[in-house]
Amino acid sequence: MNSKFYKGLTVALLVLGIVGGVILGAMFQSVHTNILTDKVTRSFNVTLMLVCWVSTVFLCLIFGGIAKILAYLEELGAGKNSVITKTTDWECPKCHCMNKAEATECSNCHLPHNSNKQQKPVSNDKWECPQCHCVNSYSNIAECPNCHWRP
Repeated sequence: MNSKFYKGLTVALLVLGIVGGVILGAMFQSVHTNILTDKVTRSFNVTLMLVCWVSTVFLCLIFGGIAKILAYLEELGAGKNSVITKTTDWECPKCHCMNKAEATECSNCHLPHNSNKQQKPVSNDKWECPQCHCVNSYSNIAECPNCHWRP
């Protein structure tokens, strides 16, 4: 079920609760008896109407809350009919700024983005990390000390 169903149900409950409270107050009237004159009077039952309205408000809060939660879930794409799309945005390894997929460099620190770049030796004893472009020397540890990238 989606959020529109629960929104409609909330509105329908609200209308029925208001109208029902007035009808119940009129149908089940309060009876007052005057002890001195033994005269019986009937009047509109305000208490029953208010009880009906308060219970309607609680029901509307519950169903309205369910509608709101479902609306947020549908907005996030967790709905049954949603299409999950994989984002190709990339995070800058230097400043951790998120950039669009088509960006060729970081919008914050202007570090070039080369997703197809392979590990290349800069000199005989150094290599450039493909993730953070840090130049490292060859050692026994096969890991970039800056971003912890492993080949």
